[in-house]
Amino acid sequence: GSRRSLIKKAHCRQDARRTTLMLITVITIFLITEIPVMVITILHTLPNSIYPKMNYDLAGNIIHIINAFMCFTYPLNFGIYCSMSRQFRDSFAKTFTPPFTFKWK
Repeated sequence: GSRRSLIKKAHCRQDARRTTLMLITVITIFLITEIPVMVITILHTLPNSIYPKMNYDLAGNIIHIINAFMCFTYPLNFGIYCSMSRQFRDSFAKTFTPPFTFKWK
């Protein structure tokens, strides 16, 4: 009884830590890619009197680099979810694999 309860609580704490780490990682990656785009968009929309010298060639190149990085982050996020969440792996396997194939462990 008591030992089983302690083991269950330890697993719950470990799952909570993994979930927290996963969320922090995914949100950090999202912010790293989105904040530069937000800054460039704000600078682009400001009237010329406030920010008169926007270098659109440089801004366009930065946006291209950020877009390429964003394309890389989508599979990276999938890998993070798969590596840190058993529930995600099980749900993914149940959704996208035929019933006669293996289960993720």
